[in-house]
Amino acid sequence: MATDPLLLNPFAQQLFGEWAEAILVEEAEGESGPVGDRRLEPAAMGRSAVWLRQTSELLTERFGDRCVPVVAALVSELSVYFDPDSAPVRHAVRSRLARALEQYRPRVLIAHSLGSVVAYETLHAHPDIEIELLVTLGSPLAMRKVVYDRLEPTPQWGMGARPPGVRDWANVSDHGDFVAVPRGALAMRFEGVARDLELSIHLVDPHRVKAYLGASEVAELLAPFT
Repeated sequence: MATDPLLLNPFAQQLFGEWAEAILVEEAEGESGPVGDRRLEPAAMGRSAVWLRQTSELLTERFGDRCVPVVAALVSELSVYFDPDSAPVRHAVRSRLARALEQYRPRVLIAHSLGSVVAYETLHAHPDIEIELLVTLGSPLAMRKVVYDRLEPTPQWGMGARPPGVRDWANVSDHGDFVAVPRGALAMRFEGVARDLELSIHLVDPHRVKAYLGASEVAELLAPFT
């Protein structure tokens, strides 16, 4: 799995660029300082080595040394999951999760990062699977172009839908999580998100699943089921 943007395949580089646009253009809108003054201009959007290095430097400035490797690794996985030529892989991943859910029948499903995308699509594809509480952690579901516009089923009229078998849905994101962007948008882009919590779980690595699971707010969500 590539963690250097220069080693990504062309489709993954496209996703990396769309991700960078979401972080460095949408979030830096109106900001001053190093990132605000050096926002990526639309004309600069491309996949050249120079552009990728520049983008990587800006992401590192904004989010620290872990940002670029984590985002590059994630878009590398997304490029396989969303590539039309890899549709059998996408369906196989969803089928595997569906089989596990049908076998174990959990009351709660916790889905982190790309796992939240797989969970969302799987639960829509299998509406007979009932989940009392879906908890998404550090989720990129609301990010347009990269994830949101590629989902199955496609969001209608600018809104995604809660999977039919899910009774309750809570989303949790760290304020500095560079994967869960744009900030606070999941409840605005998906119907049925009852709670969309923003908190601080880790100053250095705000996307780590272990840190999310150790948060008191997550423990409170899970308390009724323990």
